[in-house]
Amino acid sequence: KDRKSGYHGGFSTGIDTRGATNYGGDFNFRQGKFNFFARGMYRNRKSNSTSSSDRRFFNNDTSIVQSGKSRSTGSFGFYNAGVDYLMDDRNTISREARYVKGDFEQNQPLYVDSLAAGAPYSYSRLASTSSFQFKDLRGELSYNHNFSEDGNHSLTFDAEYSKSDNSNN
Repeated sequence: KDRKSGYHGGFSTGIDTRGATNYGGDFNFRQGKFNFFARGMYRNRKSNSTSSSDRRFFNNDTSIVQSGKSRSTGSFGFYNAGVDYLMDDRNTISREARYVKGDFEQNQPLYVDSLAAGAPYSYSRLASTSSFQFKDLRGELSYNHNFSEDGNHSLTFDAEYSKSDNSNN
């Protein structure tokens, strides 16, 4: 309800214990009947894990030992921007666009030692890699009409367009 001109914004950044960084910010600018806004966030992902399994079969002196280390990396971003047109005290038209994007990869080598009674020693190395990417683009057009001064009764119209793509290997 307060239609004063001006601007405000903020910025944040961080780092986790694995060295993955993140950034974010927002900005809003109001001039006359127009309100412009934008915000974004970007985050890196780093994850390491280990696994081990030791199986021994006592009835035939067989053992299988498995060990592996997994490394996951990736990034994720969210961005949006828009404008509000404040036609008068009761009518507002808004336009907003959003874009989300993510890329993730995982490498997981597994080492297997096998020793079976009466059979030769066996060693195997299995390598597993995977990746996942996605994108999402959205656009929205909105209209809002307040029937009363206090805004308790209103009529809203929203139209949205969305397009998403993803792939997984």
